[in-house]
Amino acid sequence: LDSGSDVVIEYGGGIYYNPGSEEAREHIVAGVEEIVRNYDVDGIHLDDYFYPGTDFNDTETFARYGADVNSNDDWRHENVNTPSLADEARHTLDPELSFGVSPAGIWANKSENSRGSDTHGQSSYSELYCDSLEWIRRGTVDYICPQLYWAIGYKAADFETLVRWWQK
Repeated sequence: LDSGSDVVIEYGGGIYYNPGSEEAREHIVAGVEEIVRNYDVDGIHLDDYFYPGTDFNDTETFARYGADVNSNDDWRHENVNTPSLADEARHTLDPELSFGVSPAGIWANKSENSRGSDTHGQSSYSELYCDSLEWIRRGTVDYICPQLYWAIGYKAADFETLVRWWQK
């Protein structure tokens, strides 16, 4: 990958693939295709497939690719909804493989979205632009394995509350 392009962006001391970069998405799909073609695997699983924060510096990428979208938030949601590209690639190569993603455990808090959980933590929908409910609606994942690391009784994000929410 060309390090001078918009493929990767430095953020918070790390280097991240830019979800808005077409080249970065093509690179991820090529990686999925390489794995499926060359290894005997039962599935492909993506972990933490989202933006690392609302202050991620993708202004130039938005100016280049997001001109026809209402807002940067809508554009970011659609960028993160593109695991379907990897899903399509693996289905073409081997329709029997499973494809899943591990989103952050809180899709949205009920206080910000009526469909959200009764929690008070970081929202993967509004803060990380991860709309795992949309992936389920579109059928672009075979399974969701949410990151539910909180204890039973933890007020901000109770494990039992979240397990029940995800089950629904």
